[in-house]
Amino acid sequence: KYKDMFVNAIQAVGNYGDLYRRNVEHIVPRGTLKFNLLNNGSTGLHFAYPLGEPTESPDPIAGSTTHSITKKEGKLRCGIFDREGFGKEIVSTTARRWQGMDADYCYALSASLFEGDTNKVVFVNLTN
Repeated sequence: KYKDMFVNAIQAVGNYGDLYRRNVEHIVPRGTLKFNLLNNGSTGLHFAYPLGEPTESPDPIAGSTTHSITKKEGKLRCGIFDREGFGKEIVSTTARRWQGMDADYCYALSASLFEGDTNKVVFVNLTN
C-alpha cells in the first residue's frame, strides 16, 4: 500500500539537498558557513541514532488517526508561514500556489500519502 511512498516524495520535490539549493541556499550558503554540512566521514549516520527495529512497534502510519482523517478527506491541510526561502504564496494561474522549503515538504508528504499526487495539499497561511 505505501511501498513507494518515499520514492513518490523524492520524485515530487527532490531530496533534502535539492530542496535546500532551490529554496534556502541564497539565504544561508552551505559552503561558506561551517554548519549544516554532512558529517566529516567518521559515521554514516545523518540523523539521530535509531531507537530499534521498525518491526518492534505497530505501523505508525496505518494506525494514525490523523492519517485516517487525511485519507478520508482526500486532502492534506498544511500550515505554513510566509517567509523567504521557506514559504511564499505565489498569485498566478499555476497549479502550485506556494513555493519554498516548507511548501516542498508539504508537497512531498502529499505525494507519499496520495500515490504521487502533489495536488492534494490545502495550504493554511499561519502568518496572518
